[in-house]
Amino acid sequence: MRSAFLRPTRQKSAHRSGAAVVEMALVMPIFCMFILAIVEFGRGFMVVQLLNDAAREGAHVDMADPPQILRRRKAAHAVMAVNHD
Repeated sequence: MRSAFLRPTRQKSAHRSGAAVVEMALVMPIFCMFILAIVEFGRGFMVVQLLNDAAREGAHVDMADPPQILRRRKAAHAVMAVNHD
């Protein structure tokens, strides 16, 4: 009588583990895409922050020596004139 009682339990657990595998197969790609999206948005935010910091630092360096700005502008215009010819 005891073995008859355990058989349906084993069949149900096998059925449940199969259902768990199917559920995981359906949910895992969505979960992975969600995690990767978080990582990519974080990287994008980091790049924006690095560009802002670089622009701020460049402006700070240029303002420290104003005559240097005119030399850089002339050099930039010269390069742009050469590239347009």
